[in-house]
Amino acid sequence: MEVRFQNPVYTIHSHQHLSPTGGKMKRFILVWGLLWAVSPLLAQENQLDREFEPIVLWMESFTEIYDAPADEFFLYRFDNSDSTWHQIPFQYDEVSDSTGSYFDPDNGLVDPNDELVFMAKDAGDRAPEDRWLMEQGALDNPRFEIQVTDGAHPDEAGWVYLYRSETLEIEFTEDYVSYDAGTDVFSSEYLTIGFANGPTLEDLAITEAGGGTGTDMIDRVKFRMRGAIAILPPPFPPFEYEVTEDQIEVTSIQVVDGPIRVIRQAQGQIEIADDFPMEFDMEFIIYERYLGQADDAIDVDPAEIGLEHLRVSVDFNENQIGSWMHLSSHADSVLIDGEPDDPEVDIPDGSGYALGSSNQGSLMQLFQFDSGLGNVDFYYYDNANGGTGDGSVDTGDGASYGDTGIQVSQFGTGTFGLGTQFYALPANQSPAVAEMYMENLLNPIILTITRQETDIVAVEPEIASLTVPSQVILYQNVPNPFNPKTTIQYDIAQAGEVSLTIYDIAGRLVRQWTLSNQPAGSYHLIWDGTNSQGQAMSSGLYIYRLETPHHARSKTMMLLR
Repeated sequence: MEVRFQNPVYTIHSHQHLSPTGGKMKRFILVWGLLWAVSPLLAQENQLDREFEPIVLWMESFTEIYDAPADEFFLYRFDNSDSTWHQIPFQYDEVSDSTGSYFDPDNGLVDPNDELVFMAKDAGDRAPEDRWLMEQGALDNPRFEIQVTDGAHPDEAGWVYLYRSETLEIEFTEDYVSYDAGTDVFSSEYLTIGFANGPTLEDLAITEAGGGTGTDMIDRVKFRMRGAIAILPPPFPPFEYEVTEDQIEVTSIQVVDGPIRVIRQAQGQIEIADDFPMEFDMEFIIYERYLGQADDAIDVDPAEIGLEHLRVSVDFNENQIGSWMHLSSHADSVLIDGEPDDPEVDIPDGSGYALGSSNQGSLMQLFQFDSGLGNVDFYYYDNANGGTGDGSVDTGDGASYGDTGIQVSQFGTGTFGLGTQFYALPANQSPAVAEMYMENLLNPIILTITRQETDIVAVEPEIASLTVPSQVILYQNVPNPFNPKTTIQYDIAQAGEVSLTIYDIAGRLVRQWTLSNQPAGSYHLIWDGTNSQGQAMSSGLYIYRLETPHHARSKTMMLLR
């Protein structure tokens, strides 16, 4: 981790590999700006083009709100075309302080290891400083502007805003992915996947809305471990073992089902030898068009179990005969036809893709690994007569149709995690699409977080003034004359856009606030005697003007330094 101090901004760059899944490795470059909203921010349009990429915010970035109730925070986007705010779908996943698990009870408060999740596609335009969500709680608390920048295209960005309020409520109705516990099936608008109560995927179909046909495309995700472990002391030889997904005994399945993602953890054990079990957790995180195997899903020390070979691969089924496999390390596409092939399968730079493209849809795997993991290569095997490409026993339907994944040998020291990303894409995608996703993986999203405050305050009405005002009134500021600040109060009879502008005696603009969709009511804001650039104004007479869609009112005030 690199920390670079600047004035007045400090940046924290946290580099990682595969993890919209959460997990140990963080996926974004985080830039934290300690900035007060003392000057207008230029209106900028949303240009972000990473539609199906999830954004995971680790709450360690928000030290100011530690121990606040997690249910008081909401995400909004701003639309510059009509100056309106829209609550966006989001998910707050608590992570247990004691166990680091999504599935153990926590305290309901904001903790550093909790995760706030939303989709890049829901970002909006940049809101000027004077555009604020006109709700009492939101006005009383700082907001956090989250700029989401495409790491591959730094001129493309979108924005979301984190507001805090005790009185706001969930407004969105979207549920991007859902879970059926009875069938152990996950579904979204774009895909359906099933685990059949086992440790790994058994079914995957891309829906018509997702550009597919709804046909099951895979046999299963296959898992292999091979090695030799010394169970008895010399002169007894090491015990040689081989483990497949069929030998993983699942003892429990836990699920967190939210509107953005569903987290599934299968816990169990592998019996490497008699009376020699190994605890096993397999964790997948599923989004609407993306699923990831958490990078710490297979967390083992190769030396402890004498591990010599490890493979995780996706074997397609006979429905994929006639489709194409595009491998990043192989110049020519490979026809999936059940006939043996021998494509180049190395991963020279520690990253790569495998794209299975067919009329039923396209399934893409993305890989990226630490250099110290060991010897990592593509695994590819296509043979309708069965067998495997690594000499292990076959499982599933007894045939291999474009069975593709990664295999590891010659391991480094210490434990390691093994994670993979899958994207369910429309039918007949080309290698150019895979290259685009690979570019995104290698150039992660940059998150820039800026703390902002406002001096706009909604007046708390007294019992006598609970009724809606019958007319537009601009009151005389209090105090007047003033130094250094004064309060301006006004009433509006109808909801709509309201602007309050301050001019000097020569008619030059000093400061302006524009408030979108402000409800009818009484309001006040505090002017601190500065202009839009935060510069202190000199003594003199100033004009303040209130404008609504149908009315305008003006008054004067005196600043005495």
